[in-house]
Amino acid sequence: MNRCSRRRRRRRRRRRRRRLGASDATERRSRIRRLCPAHPQGIGSLAMSTKFPNRVTDMLGVEYPIVQAPMGWIARSQLASAVSNAGGMGIIETSSGELDAVRLEIEKMADLTDKPFGVNIAQAFVRDPDIVQFVVDQGVQFVTTSAGNPTKYTAQLKEAGLTVFHVVPTLHGALKAVEAGVDGLVVEGGEVFLLPFDEPGDGVFTASIAADPTDDLVVFVEAGGSEPATGDPSEDPDGSDGSVTAVVGVDGTADGVFAGAEGVVACAPDRLIDELGAEAAEAVAWAEVQGIDVSSIPEFVDGLTATVLTSDTRMTDHRFLDGAAVANQSVLQVGSGVLIDAFGEPQVRCSSGSPLAPPEAVDGTTRYVGSPWEMFEPARTVAVVPSPDPVVEFLLVDVARHNSLLHVGRTNGFVSFLCI
Repeated sequence: MNRCSRRRRRRRRRRRRRRLGASDATERRSRIRRLCPAHPQGIGSLAMSTKFPNRVTDMLGVEYPIVQAPMGWIARSQLASAVSNAGGMGIIETSSGELDAVRLEIEKMADLTDKPFGVNIAQAFVRDPDIVQFVVDQGVQFVTTSAGNPTKYTAQLKEAGLTVFHVVPTLHGALKAVEAGVDGLVVEGGEVFLLPFDEPGDGVFTASIAADPTDDLVVFVEAGGSEPATGDPSEDPDGSDGSVTAVVGVDGTADGVFAGAEGVVACAPDRLIDELGAEAAEAVAWAEVQGIDVSSIPEFVDGLTATVLTSDTRMTDHRFLDGAAVANQSVLQVGSGVLIDAFGEPQVRCSSGSPLAPPEAVDGTTRYVGSPWEMFEPARTVAVVPSPDPVVEFLLVDVARHNSLLHVGRTNGFVSFLCI
């Protein structure tokens, strides 16, 4: 823009101000203030002084109710101090297990920020049994716990005077954390893991106890199994206040909910007993999920029946990580071998030896983790609802002849078949 152009613009502005008059200009400023009554300087100052006062900001002494994610090896002083300086709650991770390095990162925070920050304890990755004392010794006042049972550390941390938030993905987990006495919750989106019928995945409890897939089973799986049994889409098999998204609840003892093949045992319960007997840590974690003593594992497993899922099925699966069972909301693909109890409820995923539990409701949008198989459709997913009464026999779909049923009797974990 040349000098003449600038002069012409200035003259136009002066003429416009004279036409508006002082009263009009004052009215314009008043309109802006009415739009932003808390900011007398108008819109221009809004971006500079906006805060979100609520119970979280009051409790933590931060400007914004934002708690940084404690990513392993990433949530160190550089990231945490930047979040704290911006008005949020920066978090230092401990999930890497490198506590000496973590201690140095916490020391660096004193030079990088004078704002509040905290530390995360990812329980599934804890290697040091004195992790609580380690956190207390660092002088932090805020801790988030995650990836585990909120009752494990909450009481110790609270006794030491720390503020504790627990990370939860479900309503059931939130209620459990509140009961444990946490000060607040970090509610994250729900992930559901897709578990193919022939892949054990990581964090297995035992070697696979599933039979090798037969040609008939592969064809059955590729066809998408059998049609889901009828049920109530609003069924809530985990007993919480939320429903399992896009899942039909089916009675575990109804005809055709599970499948089998004449002369083929889908899983080997005796091998599961042997495998857990040889792995003490896995056995302890496995028994804890099932709510039994380790010594009761043989008797418990002997009462289970080997079957195959006829539909993609929502369950809570578990991985064995760092000496503990870590729960994952999952979909087990049709064709997956499972051991079911007398109420028709799956208790074991055979390809990984992992204990199963009823699915928990996923709040908000479900994000599926893993590669979906060709026939996967969330709307066709089912959740097994245990029967109120035990049964002594099941009617299974014959994977070789989809429209036929197999009569299955339960005898100490083994099955006898009779075509009908």
